[in-house]
Amino acid sequence: LLLESGIGAGKPRAPILAAVVLGVCTLNWAYSRNLYTEGAQATFLILSMYFAALYRRKKFRRYLWYAGIAFGWMVLVRPTAVILTPAIASYIFMANYTFLAGHNNAQDDTRTDTHAEESLLNRITKTGIPIGIASAVTLFYNWYRFGELFNFGYTDGRDGDYGFSFSWIADGLYGLLASPGKGVVFFVPVVLIAIAYWPRFWREQKALACPVIILLSIT
Repeated sequence: LLLESGIGAGKPRAPILAAVVLGVCTLNWAYSRNLYTEGAQATFLILSMYFAALYRRKKFRRYLWYAGIAFGWMVLVRPTAVILTPAIASYIFMANYTFLAGHNNAQDDTRTDTHAEESLLNRITKTGIPIGIASAVTLFYNWYRFGELFNFGYTDGRDGDYGFSFSWIADGLYGLLASPGKGVVFFVPVVLIAIAYWPRFWREQKALACPVIILLSIT
């Protein structure tokens, strides 16, 4: 709800509808009932994007820190989430360009604010410091518990036995996207609606569509 309001989603019902869809039409509902990290990861990612959206609209420097802190908490909860950094970076560092401004946000992107726009280096620093601290804490914990910086505890059991193989990518894509047992199309059918409305989303929210594409590509 906050993220949709932060990006200027237009009519008030749009943020409410988005919040309801996230809450009851995605796997976030199921994960929120147990101690899996996916629910917390999604929450901190959305919170980070929300503060990035506020910075994009209001240019207040503190929102860069807040976005980095929220992202840092996500890394602490799920260390592998650090690979999502390009997504939040693209929104923070690229969204102010006018060619990425959507129809609904053009006015917000061009208005004059009392706070001068941060340089690229300052934006990287303010957002990156909390993420760097969280990553350092995670690496120290790995070293303290497992004796290796990059041992996240997934080297034993099923994950360690299977490892990673590019030959599994085709099977994995089918399994995660279209298989009757685990396919996202069956468990989260709202994704079909998202695909249908993607052209409109791209026209009106290009700045947000870019990190979405990155997230889909990475995950």
